[in-house]
Amino acid sequence: MADDCHEASRRTVIKHLSVAGTTLAGLGSVSTASAKSTQSQSVPKGLAKKAVERKRQQLSKRDEFSDWATASLSQPETFYTHTRTNPVPKYEKSAYVFPITKNGTNLGYITASAKRSNNPILEYSRATPPQQRVSNAKQIAQKKGRKPTGRLLYRGGVSYNYELEGREAVQLGGRYVKPLPDSAPISNLNFDTPSANSRWDRLTSESKSSGTVETQDSVSTSSLPGTVAIDGMPRYAQDYEAGKSDVKGNNYYPDYLGNADDYWGDYDGCAPYAGANVIGYYEGLGQYDWDARNELIDRMHYRMDTGDDIYTTLSEIAPGIEEYSNGQHSYSANTQYDYSPHDLKQSLYDFKPALLTMADGGSPEESGYPEYGPHTVAVSAYEERSDGLYWGIYDSYDYKRHWIANGNWSDADTTFVSKN
Repeated sequence: MADDCHEASRRTVIKHLSVAGTTLAGLGSVSTASAKSTQSQSVPKGLAKKAVERKRQQLSKRDEFSDWATASLSQPETFYTHTRTNPVPKYEKSAYVFPITKNGTNLGYITASAKRSNNPILEYSRATPPQQRVSNAKQIAQKKGRKPTGRLLYRGGVSYNYELEGREAVQLGGRYVKPLPDSAPISNLNFDTPSANSRWDRLTSESKSSGTVETQDSVSTSSLPGTVAIDGMPRYAQDYEAGKSDVKGNNYYPDYLGNADDYWGDYDGCAPYAGANVIGYYEGLGQYDWDARNELIDRMHYRMDTGDDIYTTLSEIAPGIEEYSNGQHSYSANTQYDYSPHDLKQSLYDFKPALLTMADGGSPEESGYPEYGPHTVAVSAYEERSDGLYWGIYDSYDYKRHWIANGNWSDADTTFVSKN
């Protein structure tokens, strides 16, 4: 069965290599000075917990997270980044994931950075904490004949992974096996380091008795509102809880449209799902309109020329959306390769959800590339707080909205969609 969802193209790979600011040959070693500098940038778990506790209090003022007001933080799991394979594997802490619980019930999680160069809070959601999906990852590894190392990996966005021997990992959200790179940059997420350091400094300098958060903490860095959220997103996602079949269909376009078995397997790819979430919003197709939604997702897979391996070339996303002609409306779309948070905020303010393709926000990339591969999501909201700008996304791995910090990737591209 097909087991991937991320987008790759020669242009994207070259672009990401230049953003990383290094060469493949230079990734195999880390200087002593660099190693010492990196070590000094590590965030202790206690300080990360303080950042998460502040965020929990802040979020509890919002309707979406109101039940977090009386919830508590559970013991976090440490996630790592894989920085070198040969001659000896090398890892560094990248994040701490704190489950949010109340009376033994899971209410979501908050992910804090383990590096001062990154924003204190990286991601949060009401979804199942990624470490609680390890049992599923173990089953997948056993089924595929792989042996786990037991190490948890995180490289930004929603890229939570469970490492296997032989330079592979199970994507904990998507539940598929993909190769790991030979090596990856230690810290190449696209945060403004001085701003991140300043936020960590404020957390460090606060007295332990300072535990209150202002109710009105929303801020704006432009003429646009500090918070915008589009209602009515259909939230399409692969229903992994229902079980994932290895049975492939024998049907080809257009016979596989809808509920028929797809010849590539269960998962249609993250770009088709993201595109379908945006089109479904305009077409008024709900999460449980099974026939219509499955046909829409399959049409996105076909129109975006998504491969049987579930790869979608970034340049095919916008044309695929524009080619869709089976609904009530026609659509215009364009991909902006020069990422602009203001343009994305403006689109959401105009009630136009968009697609965000994040490098380092998806599954591990194949051998030879220095970073994990891109992952495309649907963006429906944003919120600017004193601790940064966050995007509300649907990632096709579950039905919950995830909030990721702006810059929680190495590079990003945006596809804007308009109803004609």
